[in-house]
Amino acid sequence: MTPAFRNVLPAWLAQRVDETEAAIGFEIEVVVRPADEHLSVDLDIAYARIRTPSLERFGGGSVCHELTHIRRNLVEGVPRLDAAADIEDVEEFVLVRAAAVNEDNAIEHLVIVPEELAAFPERQPHWEEVVRRNL
Repeated sequence: MTPAFRNVLPAWLAQRVDETEAAIGFEIEVVVRPADEHLSVDLDIAYARIRTPSLERFGGGSVCHELTHIRRNLVEGVPRLDAAADIEDVEEFVLVRAAAVNEDNAIEHLVIVPEELAAFPERQPHWEEVVRRNL
């Protein structure tokens, strides 16, 4: 992670970034996308990219959350739900993949959000609002 982003994190979280990058063998990229509403992560076996609306929105709780997604998938090897590769209809594949990604994210949050709240309890109102909105 570039110093501009790493340096705004608490020291313990910056250390966790370093440990994660050492474990996955490459740098976690950070991309500023002003149109995005919140932080998110794109990852695959060869890359991990955190997207943020701005440097100001690159907060410890959100980074901890996205870093935990990266660690679970790329370090711990937790499998991700995806569409079956043998779906031949492209439109069907896209729909199944989108549904699988949404379900996978919901399942991941059962583990990730409690970990995030243990480190950043001030984020509880945010997650309560997310749950209210989703219900």
